[in-house]
Amino acid sequence: MRLEVQQSIMNKAFRDNKVPFSQEADAFRWSGTTKVTSKNTGRTYQVEVKLTLKTSARLADQMSACLLKPEGVRMEDLLIAGMIDPKLNGSIEMNGLPKDKIEANLGKFIKKLNKPSA
Repeated sequence: MRLEVQQSIMNKAFRDNKVPFSQEADAFRWSGTTKVTSKNTGRTYQVEVKLTLKTSARLADQMSACLLKPEGVRMEDLLIAGMIDPKLNGSIEMNGLPKDKIEANLGKFIKKLNKPSA
């Protein structure tokens, strides 16, 4: 899946589900659902997005300040999390699309977003 499409689905899920990450020690989880419509086929899909990430114990407080905001998560918060912990370990799962289950590495996704497009 193209980076722009994945980013668009995640942004829509963040807007539709204004809840913060949940925290268990140095692990963080977020999930939400949204509806997306394919530009090619016009079909609408109910997509579930799940984010999980794990950081070091010494960075957990900084990460929680970034991800546990009561107003919910934004893509910018993930970019900041990537700056707090450059070796961010996490995953993105998207269920409900035609390819069934799409998984991606959250750290690599954030690094690609931070690169300026040439």
